Amino acid sequence: MTEAGLIKILDFGVARRINLEDAEFDPAKPMNRMPPPGATYTARGGTIAYMAPEQFVTGQSSVQSDIFAFGVVLYELVTGKHPFHRPDLPDFQSIRAIQFADPPPLRDVVSNISSELESVILRCL
Repeated sequence: MTEAGLIKILDFGVARRINLEDAEFDPAKPMNRMPPPGATYTARGGTIAYMAPEQFVTGQSSVQSDIFAFGVVLYELVTGKHPFHRPDLPDFQSIRAIQFADPPPLRDVVSNISSELESVILRCL
């Protein structure tokens, strides 16, 4: 959060490691855009776990997409768990959960969460 109260979200899921010899920027040179081994991305370049439901359908992101991602991060910070991730199932199950499932109730995981914070998180999601 900036001093002016602006929240900034950075998604390093689309960041890529480059070789030292490629550290100098040359706009004429092609960039290596291959994801690291084991990373889970969509064809559109987003990190599945933080993509808003509409991004899977339209491929477009918006301010609402950022608010959703912020809600996922807040949920994780409060509970220690991702609200929609299905680690033992294929990626499409996580995508379907993001699109159609409600997250597990926050109070089931953290009984002493303030109603204000719970409301903010659920509103973001």
